[in-house]
Amino acid sequence: MESENGEITYEPFNDLGTNDPVTCARDHDLAEIRRWRRVKQQTMQQEKLLCMANQANLHSFHTSWHLKYGFYVPNNYDHTVVLDRLNGNTK
Repeated sequence: MESENGEITYEPFNDLGTNDPVTCARDHDLAEIRRWRRVKQQTMQQEKLLCMANQANLHSFHTSWHLKYGFYVPNNYDHTVVLDRLNGNTK
């Protein structure tokens, strides 16, 4: 384990696993080892939660309004129609 000042210390995995077993198992691919199988379900749940968070972030990115050089950029045809109505033109 590397500390903030760059010093490297060696600690047993069991000590690391008691503090944060899910992160330790995920980072070191330990979920398949017999002693670490107890955290496999928790690891899978955390990965699923991260995927759901990424999908929510992508959805909000695709549906939100974007500015480029001070002008709104349309995301799709319906958004284009709304922008044309707001500006009073068909550009």
